[in-house]
Amino acid sequence: STPNGLVLDLSNRKMYWADSTLDRISVSNLDGSSQSIVAAFNDVAPFGMALDHSTLYWTDRQTRAIYRTVVGAGSATTSIYYSTSSVPFGISLYDTSRTGGTNRCSSSNHGCSQLCLPEPSKATCACAYGTLHSDGKSCKVPDEYFLVATNNAIRSVLINETGHDLKDVLEPVWLDGSNSATSVDYNAKSKMIYYGDTTGQIVEVSTDGAQRVAADGLGVVNGIAVDWTSDLIYYTDSSHD
Repeated sequence: STPNGLVLDLSNRKMYWADSTLDRISVSNLDGSSQSIVAAFNDVAPFGMALDHSTLYWTDRQTRAIYRTVVGAGSATTSIYYSTSSVPFGISLYDTSRTGGTNRCSSSNHGCSQLCLPEPSKATCACAYGTLHSDGKSCKVPDEYFLVATNNAIRSVLINETGHDLKDVLEPVWLDGSNSATSVDYNAKSKMIYYGDTTGQIVEVSTDGAQRVAADGLGVVNGIAVDWTSDLIYYTDSSHD
């Protein structure tokens, strides 16, 4: 089997999925139980899927068309809804009226300080940044971590973490795209972060993420060090010998 398109019917707690190898559409409960075949085909292979009440819309790459399958009591009827010269893949229904519905995270985010992950029988707290505290609800920032200057952001990663996809301790400080960070340090007293960039600036980042230019016209700032005891910033300018 090759499952492709997937769509949820939250009102009825069902999920539908398309299989382009078995050439059929199936349905089950959200936990995967009570699986059944909604419709099977001989000459088309459903790929992307969308749902509008009891009507499924799905794409077929070979015939370059969008099909409509009306799901009835124990039966389904299918017809071509739209043909296109391009190859359709994914499809989704944009409907501004679909704003209702609740889950286990709806009430006070289940007490989670950052992320709440709902499941049919429970909800779990998680952290976008930092690590989950022993209370299972709040997220904590370690006492030590690296600040890393990259071409598009200032990242923060754990000292003892290894791998290619490092988890950020704090939300990254994103650059505006017109420059790249070359160096970084922080003020231990004010908790401000400072970074040098390729445009000859030193930028100050406050604790709420706001950025302001602390100094400019400095050449090529490839090194920066903050003396927080004297509120001085030292930097190197590689444009001079």
